[in-house]
Amino acid sequence: MARMSIDDMVARDTRIDRLAKLCAWSRRETRACLEDIWALCYDRVAPYLSAEDIEITAARDAVSPSAHASGFVDAMMSVGLARQAVRADRYCTRKDGSLVPWPDDEWRNRIYISGASERIGYQLNKSLVGHAAGIKSGEARRKRREPTFNERSTEGEGGTNPSSSASASASSIQEPAAPPPLVLSVLKAKVDKATSGHQAVIAEFTTRYRAAYGADPSWPKWTGQVKALLKSHSPDEIRRRIEILFTSPPTWLQGPYDFGTLVQHFDKLVQPTKQTSNGRPPEPPRTNLPLL
Repeated sequence: MARMSIDDMVARDTRIDRLAKLCAWSRRETRACLEDIWALCYDRVAPYLSAEDIEITAARDAVSPSAHASGFVDAMMSVGLARQAVRADRYCTRKDGSLVPWPDDEWRNRIYISGASERIGYQLNKSLVGHAAGIKSGEARRKRREPTFNERSTEGEGGTNPSSSASASASSIQEPAAPPPLVLSVLKAKVDKATSGHQAVIAEFTTRYRAAYGADPSWPKWTGQVKALLKSHSPDEIRRRIEILFTSPPTWLQGPYDFGTLVQHFDKLVQPTKQTSNGRPPEPPRTNLPLL
């Protein structure tokens, strides 16, 4: 809904009483019709409308048509609530006397609505204030920007000539400095190491799985588990436990083994299961307990 400023003078404006008499409406209905017209001005951010739009708005939801023979627009003009728009109407006069153009600058053949400019002019003021605040905020952010890597390094070495620092700051605002080659090489090495470890684990498991079952495992659903294991264990340790899973797992662990089996029983695969001559794990030594 339009957020207009409707002052209490509307309740005492005799022009509305005369307009209601010309249209054979009640004052309440006439005031409601004018508020609809002001709301249309609010939506278009302009104090002037075409005569056709005013007539359509006045006829909407009216209890009865306007009784004025020449129409509602002429009735408004006859009581001083409207007039023909002129060139000067395309500007909004602010409190400081400055002129701000309305967004819709087509004033020709339009009807100027009395009081509309005062009720909707604050929209232009808010727009101008917001634009100015945005410019100041951008300037403040540029002043508070973080120093570049080169500037931090220079400050750590004891500082430089102020004039050269100022020129470096100006150039860095236009185009951010690229990271030094040493930083790039360190980052690249970390990425290569993580990638190679991930691929090594996948290759080891795929080779063992293929040799055991003659097919490849389904990797998409286990990729996240590989990354999770690599956060806490080295690639070599994970490959060692993969070998234990497929060559000497605990006797109670039944295949076929997928990567979820490795993740679920990772701590149980810390050592290979020892086998006896009959293929069974050795029984634990018996202890003779004293009879009570």
